[in-house]
Amino acid sequence: MIIKFLIAAEEHLEDIYNMLEEKNQRRAIDLYNNILDEVERLKDFPKIAQSESEDK
Repeated sequence: MIIKFLIAAEEHLEDIYNMLEEKNQRRAIDLYNNILDEVERLKDFPKIAQSESEDK
């Protein structure tokens, strides 16, 4: 499985990181890495994510 980020998702992740980094760099790094780790889990467990049809 290939996981692709939308440009908007990448920008949002960067915005979240930048906002947190101003207050606590370690927490910003941890959160960023945790988000990426959870996204990587989709490769092994693709059904844990909500599908587009479930969004509606």
